[in-house]
Amino acid sequence: MQVETAQLESRSVRSDRVEHVRMGEMATDILHELNQPLVAIANYAQASARLLATDSADLTDVRAALEQISAQAIRAGRIVRRLRTLSHRRMVLTDGEQ
Repeated sequence: MQVETAQLESRSVRSDRVEHVRMGEMATDILHELNQPLVAIANYAQASARLLATDSADLTDVRAALEQISAQAIRAGRIVRRLRTLSHRRMVLTDGEQ
């Protein structure tokens, strides 16, 4: 009986470790995915500011950069919404197991 209990506890500990590793990997992937549109937003904003600082600023280029900023912000928002959905599903599954 004690051997079985020890084996179960050992499996549980290993399972918890694997879950933590998976969660860490997933968090890294999510941060990378979210970082991409944020970096793009910063780059387009800096380019817009440089364009506007010139005497002969081409507003067409500035407008295009602003459109890209908007598109990247929407992309980042979609990533956040997917994370919320995933988190909500995980909470529902966890609550259902108890």
